[in-house]
Amino acid sequence: MARDVYRLRTGRGLRRSTGAKILFIGILWVAVTHTPSKAVEEEKFQDSTHTFAEGFIDALMAQWASLERSLQTTITGLRAKIAALEGTNASLQEQLLEMEIRLQREVGEKLTFQRELQDCKGEASVASTLKEENGRLQARLEEVTASLNRSNRLAERYREQFREAELRRQTLALAVEFGRGVDEIQSQLITALELLDQERQRSERLGGLLAQIDRTSTGPELAQEIELALSRAPFRMQQSEAADASPMRVLSFSPELGLIGIQGGRDRGLVLGALITVERDGRTIVGARIVDLREHVAGALLEPTEGSEGEPRVGDTVRIP
Repeated sequence: MARDVYRLRTGRGLRRSTGAKILFIGILWVAVTHTPSKAVEEEKFQDSTHTFAEGFIDALMAQWASLERSLQTTITGLRAKIAALEGTNASLQEQLLEMEIRLQREVGEKLTFQRELQDCKGEASVASTLKEENGRLQARLEEVTASLNRSNRLAERYREQFREAELRRQTLALAVEFGRGVDEIQSQLITALELLDQERQRSERLGGLLAQIDRTSTGPELAQEIELALSRAPFRMQQSEAADASPMRVLSFSPELGLIGIQGGRDRGLVLGALITVERDGRTIVGARIVDLREHVAGALLEPTEGSEGEPRVGDTVRIP
């Protein structure tokens, strides 16, 4: 058998019979027809690429789920610590109240005792005893007060850590929703809000300087120049009662970040994570969510919906649904 195959491959002995020639041609045809085509190889490559992509996506989703679980665990731990500290704070306040009541009662008793001993030991000896006792109680009261202050500071620090963790969680969720990198969007958000706060402080300084010039009634030309500079600032912080009643406005808009700056913060009733709408001429342009909150300004990330009509502009009205 092997010798026949060798003869067929080398062509030897083909001249001996017509049957050998037909067999040789059949073997060649089978070899050619069973050679894998380029299309089959490309299909196998595409299948392998698709399998790799699915595995990579599954790994990313697993990593994101792990990160979210870690953040949730951290937030839960911080909440538990805050609750424990608040309980400790309440207990210390009760102890302080009890100490004050006890101090008042003991002082009253010592005063009564002092009056009773005046006839026997003299006023000087009783006053010295009461002074020492009062000093001891006052030292104890100061110790409890200092412990309460330390507890309050520790509770405030844990509250701040909780707020930061909550903001990071919300920023991560928004970053995944908009397809951005977490570190990138956090850095850009902090930079944008710092610029907004700097502009607000600059506007307040210019407004104070203009008011001072108006009060002194000197330098009208300088007052006009400052008024012009103040009007060209990215935004002005209104401090009158009429301004407080006016609607909030969009102060700035960054298309790259999908971030808007808002004229209004805690002073206008905004809270972290609240949904707002940007309106123009009575029409809703786009929705947004508060992700950073200051006293007079706030930052919000856009949340486009099916009814969105475009991008916000500086001066658009901001409302709370």
